[in-house]
Amino acid sequence: MFPVLLVLLPAALSSAAPPEDSTGLKFTVAFPENIAYYHPNKPENKIKITALYNNTEVIIKKYTSYITGQTLSSGQTWEYAPAAGLELARAKISNHTLQITGTKTITVHVVFLKNSSVQTTLVIPTDKLGTEYLIPPVPLIEGTTHPAANVTVDVTERGPFRLIIINTDQKNKVTIQGAVPKDVWLQPHQVTQVWVKQEEALQAVKAEQPVAVLFGHTCAIRHSCTCGQLYTMLPPASEEHLKFYVPPVLAKDAEGQLAPQSSTARAYSSL
Repeated sequence: MFPVLLVLLPAALSSAAPPEDSTGLKFTVAFPENIAYYHPNKPENKIKITALYNNTEVIIKKYTSYITGQTLSSGQTWEYAPAAGLELARAKISNHTLQITGTKTITVHVVFLKNSSVQTTLVIPTDKLGTEYLIPPVPLIEGTTHPAANVTVDVTERGPFRLIIINTDQKNKVTIQGAVPKDVWLQPHQVTQVWVKQEEALQAVKAEQPVAVLFGHTCAIRHSCTCGQLYTMLPPASEEHLKFYVPPVLAKDAEGQLAPQSSTARAYSSL
């Protein structure tokens, strides 16, 4: 079942965010593992930072250590390529994050790139993140999450979906609610990964301090035994209206498969 692959692309969610929700002074970024395209190739992830005003000083830090900086003019975009080693791999808790700050308002696009496998998302600034996120239902993807009996953490392509929870500036307690709630304690700017197993019936992420949450899979099956990275940035639970952009031919199937489990209103649109 491949329609869900297109619905869950990060670009679909970020396109729905109003411009004022995507501009800010501080951003925290992490890079999910990207198995395809294909194992021997190194990722070529990119960050694109655009200034809205002249004389905007931008600084990039790795965890808490200074890496680089630039001064940008209004409308100027700075493209930065982080080291391949920043990918998260399988570590449950990691310091592999980047902090991006500007003295004036900026926007930050992240490009997850590995050969011909490309995804992009418009990052939400830290002051507009939330403390509660609803976990969507896991899509049925033949060879990845279906049949359920074949799902195993030992084989990347057949592994469960993941939550990637990115902490901001303060120590934080994060609770993943489900059949058996899980608590995770994070230091500033740390990131944690959590398997989304169907039997655990995970419902929501709740944190004491704001976090960013990504939902997806490091290598979901596509076709001809190939797989690709599949992640989306979840909106805070306070979001009341969210558009999913899908091709018209897939719109009917996608709406049925991703019907929300909560009362949060969601709209489905076509390209």
